[in-house]
Amino acid sequence: MRELVHFDNGEVTFSTAVVRVANALSPLAAARDTVAIIGACVVEINQIDVERRRLQAQGQAFTTYLAQRQREVASVFLTQQRIASNVEIDRAQIREALALVVKQSTDSYISEDERLMFLGLIPVLSGQLVEAARQDREGLVQVIEALRIGRYTKAIERW
Repeated sequence: MRELVHFDNGEVTFSTAVVRVANALSPLAAARDTVAIIGACVVEINQIDVERRRLQAQGQAFTTYLAQRQREVASVFLTQQRIASNVEIDRAQIREALALVVKQSTDSYISEDERLMFLGLIPVLSGQLVEAARQDREGLVQVIEALRIGRYTKAIERW
């Protein structure tokens, strides 16, 4: 299982893939780190759910390690979700970042972790752009409104 988010004695750090993805998200300005960290959490949430289903199918118990990892990743995700509710970005920035994310997801020179993060960010970034286009809205929005992360919030609530 890939670990994009690292925990060491209460300190949270991120893999180099998270840093590279954040740098690539420069069109999002102040929101880039939050969006990259949410992307890392999305990848890890998906991995934990896959591992849970695999263990259930084999009749094995959810391990103590996975339960701890689940709590830690959920904590980081929820913290970034709160931060995202206080930062505003322009929808044009989201469109620019989405175009970049789509391009990067097919780049053969990036690491597997980066590719997973870019692929995970496509639905996260694109969801609200469709809604905004339907409502013909432009301008500044809170990052939390621009991201499509409800599915992951619900997954964490089920944990």
